[in-house]
Amino acid sequence: RIKWMLLAKYNKQPAEVKRYVISFAKFLSSSELILTSPLPVGTVRLLNPASDTDPEIASPTLSVSNITVVNNQTEVGYFIAGATDGKRYQVTITSYTDQSQVVESEIEFRVVEI
Repeated sequence: RIKWMLLAKYNKQPAEVKRYVISFAKFLSSSELILTSPLPVGTVRLLNPASDTDPEIASPTLSVSNITVVNNQTEVGYFIAGATDGKRYQVTITSYTDQSQVVESEIEFRVVEI
């Protein structure tokens, strides 16, 4: 398993629904591809809970969905929606390659209502 560092940090507003793309081209060998089966998986973790009993620890309001492999199987696209103003979330996208790599990519989202 390869554990990547934090790839990016983004600000978002609570009501936004946006598409993001991770490019793996510079991490893959010249013939290596991201697999479409199994599809990459996305998980969400709250980074700044208000307390140990913050309900978002178990059920974050930020969601990741519609994860797809794009651009000749060298990129992963996904949608981010929802979230609570003032919260920070870490999204982990786990992707699999045809050369048996399991790649975990972390992206941080800071939620600010403007």
